[in-house]
Amino acid sequence: MTLVVAKVTPQQIIMLADTRIQSPRQERALPDIRRGSLKITFVTSNVAIAFTGDPDIATAAIADIRGGRTGFQSVISVLQVSSRESDNEYLVGFAGPRRLFHVRDGRANERRVAFIGDSVGFERFQSGSRATSGDDAAQATIIGPDVRDQALVHDQLARLQCVLEDRSVLSVGDFFTVALSDGGTFRFPFVATMFFDAESRLLAPDGSAILSSTGEKRHRFTTWYPRQKGLASSAFVFPDAQRAFVFYQAEPLSFANQCEVFDGLVGDQLADEIERRIGIRFEVFEIRHH
Repeated sequence: MTLVVAKVTPQQIIMLADTRIQSPRQERALPDIRRGSLKITFVTSNVAIAFTGDPDIATAAIADIRGGRTGFQSVISVLQVSSRESDNEYLVGFAGPRRLFHVRDGRANERRVAFIGDSVGFERFQSGSRATSGDDAAQATIIGPDVRDQALVHDQLARLQCVLEDRSVLSVGDFFTVALSDGGTFRFPFVATMFFDAESRLLAPDGSAILSSTGEKRHRFTTWYPRQKGLASSAFVFPDAQRAFVFYQAEPLSFANQCEVFDGLVGDQLADEIERRIGIRFEVFEIRHH
């Protein structure tokens, strides 16, 4: 399962998604965040697609689109066929003009607000806490300064984080991605969170928590994105723990479902090592506690 939420605003389309991939057979298994996937990809600079369901079926649909069928009606048709022949659902956003479609059971319906995936997760999203500020906040999230609708994006992201942290919503979790269509093209913005007194269910491969704290202990978490625009890959970086999880695409325009873990490096040294190992140059984005 998963949770993807999208909204059309007067400025842009906002799409948010978690990264957890969990099949019914793995319900009792220890979560392994390396087995996840970015569930939003860009098939052209102005078309973003998100999925819920079988990752292999979604990847096959993207491969069909990648074969040259990137026009409006062609994209919709491919996803209609995929959803008719499977349980997969899709959200597809067109940056210019701003249009959002929910594709399910072979039908495409235009929406201003839509979600796919876990209905309980979406209910939690709807009732989730709004973004807060102040010295008493357990965490503070920062989004790149060039983002429009800052207050709305903060609110949507805060709601998604509430779902990710809810242990009762098992099929939604791990990391998150935010895609924006401001300027007529889709991109991932930089996001950073400072945790002042928080616990997380993110688990390392051995089952130990990679982000938990009490009292005065603090943690930082940042998302980096590739220097090459339109490349749907992400680096989830914990600079205090000196650990990064990098999700990247096995093939161009597919979903980023390959993950490599980097330990012991931060800043430019981390960016250099990522480029050396997987061939993608990430922009470095850092925040500091004061």
